[in-house]
Amino acid sequence: WPRLRQGASSPEPLPWDMLMALALLDGLAGDGDSFWGPWCQAVLPPPEALTLPMTWGKQKLEQLQHSSIIEGALKQQERLTGLFPELMDTEGMGDCSWFQWAFACVRSRAFKITDDIFAFVPFLDMANHSARPNANFKLNAASGAFELVALEEVEKGQHVTISYSGESGLTNQRFMAQYGFVPSGNPADRIEFEVPSNLKAESPDKLLQLSRVQERFGDTVLMDAASGKNPYMWAALKSLPFAPEADEASSSGEDHLELARNLHMQCESMLQGFQTTIEEDEQILAAPSTSGSSNPAGRSPDSPLSTLTVEAAEPWYLAAVKYRLERKRLIRACRLVLSVYTRAD
Repeated sequence: WPRLRQGASSPEPLPWDMLMALALLDGLAGDGDSFWGPWCQAVLPPPEALTLPMTWGKQKLEQLQHSSIIEGALKQQERLTGLFPELMDTEGMGDCSWFQWAFACVRSRAFKITDDIFAFVPFLDMANHSARPNANFKLNAASGAFELVALEEVEKGQHVTISYSGESGLTNQRFMAQYGFVPSGNPADRIEFEVPSNLKAESPDKLLQLSRVQERFGDTVLMDAASGKNPYMWAALKSLPFAPEADEASSSGEDHLELARNLHMQCESMLQGFQTTIEEDEQILAAPSTSGSSNPAGRSPDSPLSTLTVEAAEPWYLAAVKYRLERKRLIRACRLVLSVYTRAD
């Protein structure tokens, strides 16, 4: 384990994910033990199949159409380059170096055991994510082994799923950055709005009023949102700044309406800032694979993507389109709530 030993002896202690990535490189190169080399070759995805943004070049990152996640990916690349520049060579590999590959595999496949202990667990990491998983995992302290435990009857041939996000869930930005995908209709997703900080701290009565939303939409719509039938509505309500019930009761005037109109304009600005529309993204994801096409969605020459040479079925591209589409759908849901909220009586 030469790379791991070198990293462990670094004057500045390296975090667990860096050390584990170095160990994975040792395993891939056959410098570990007899298990890890064949396992890396047979099970782990090749660099070109990874969909974590930190493994993409700038042109690919632009397809996410979201500056925050792009900046995060670039910072992660800068961090890796700063620590191990000799391992970040991408010559002959496209955008992703082997060190990026190893680090991405660690970030997307390692399991948290305690706040200080993380583990790379072969075969357990093959379980996919589900918001309603049919299995869970645990560490058997007596045997030192990980156990995959069914939560319900699992039929032969059925996918075994676990939750990557826990009960509280993850935002789509976190899902994409850490796992390279986003779920459809994620109730834990959020849109960040620009709200004057003094409103929350000093004038919470000027925030939005949930009672007004309830009055405008009715109990059925809100109950459907809370029960998971309308996850975009729920995520929109959780994204918007509502006043606590006690402060809402003392609210007077139309300051909350002014805030709602401002937030509505922010939604419009965000939607107009995308290079593609919801309908265009839906068309891309619905289109059959057209391998090698330079215009996978049949775009007009004026389309922002018409000059991008890409295989329509490339995993990174589909992941990027799904990410930005889900973000647009949530912004649209926020805009709907605010449109109804500000509508004259």
